[in-house]
Amino acid sequence: MCASIVGAGWLAEAPAFANGHHTVRCTSLVPPWLQSDSDRDGVLDHIEDTNGNGAIDQGETNAQHADSDRDGLADGVEDRNRNGRVDEGETDPRRADTDGDRIPDGVEDHNRNGRWDPGETSPTARCTGGRCRVLEDVDRTHRGPRVPEPMVTDLVRNLGAAQGELEANVLFVAPTRAPYAAHWAPEVEIAFWDGWALELELPMYATHVESFKLGLQATLGVTRDQRFAHGLQWLTDVRSDGSRVDNTLYWVGALRFSQRFSAMLLAGARLDVSTRDGATTARAMANPTLYYEPSRSLSIGVESRFWLASSGTFGLDVVPQVRWRPIDPLTIQLGAGPLYENQTLASLVACRVAIEH
Repeated sequence: MCASIVGAGWLAEAPAFANGHHTVRCTSLVPPWLQSDSDRDGVLDHIEDTNGNGAIDQGETNAQHADSDRDGLADGVEDRNRNGRVDEGETDPRRADTDGDRIPDGVEDHNRNGRWDPGETSPTARCTGGRCRVLEDVDRTHRGPRVPEPMVTDLVRNLGAAQGELEANVLFVAPTRAPYAAHWAPEVEIAFWDGWALELELPMYATHVESFKLGLQATLGVTRDQRFAHGLQWLTDVRSDGSRVDNTLYWVGALRFSQRFSAMLLAGARLDVSTRDGATTARAMANPTLYYEPSRSLSIGVESRFWLASSGTFGLDVVPQVRWRPIDPLTIQLGAGPLYENQTLASLVACRVAIEH
């Protein structure tokens, strides 16, 4: 009988006999346009588009796209009872990160079943088991910990960059004593494949082109919880007059301690080769950075750079800095600190402006 579903909009017609069996035909009382599910996400169109105007208004999901917030979970999985509301225990199909912990719902819900299962973090609670989430991956493309990029140290891209990530930036570094001419460098960075990135840079001194710089970076691995990633980075710098070629190989490690604290280390060696007399100088280098993020748009950090040359000379600078993201594609970094080099103590100020896509 259709009795159990008459209340759901079905009508039981008169019984009939077929092959000796008693059968009942059921006819829907719901108009066809109210049964439509254009994107096949399990939520009917008239529930997604509540006012029926064909537009995606505030509070509505997209009736033409199965995953309105593009978090990896279909709207019908997030809205389990298909009523168009975010009920207790459900994730929000209009927000990629329901609990605001910087991990998309589709990453926390590994098996995409709309429930919090053993071994998963909760997509509806910012902290699970007393530990807050640490991944800033709103669009589910970047893999690895999102650690703020150092300002003065040359990093091609954040480890785990997804194919297509693009950044254009300019770094200004100026001494606080004469001569005051600034070193500055426009550059373009692009991830040409997941985990692989390329950099083209034009280091300048005042209005003079100092050199031409090329960088290549490869992400070697990311831990399962995405708190740590490491990789290799190679930089080659050719002086514009052809007098010297510098090659640097870094091991890069990025670590998220918590929601607020993160760190990065670049450690490696550089070989400077004179093309005129063949003289070479080797340097061991270590560039650690520590960041504290009171908010998603603001970071406060300390960056340091240390090098020791084969000749016995060494250099060290420490640059406290502020990183501010006033709008989504734009990042501004400002910093200043002491610099010791060639047995001379000085200081520097620096500014970096970057636009990401």
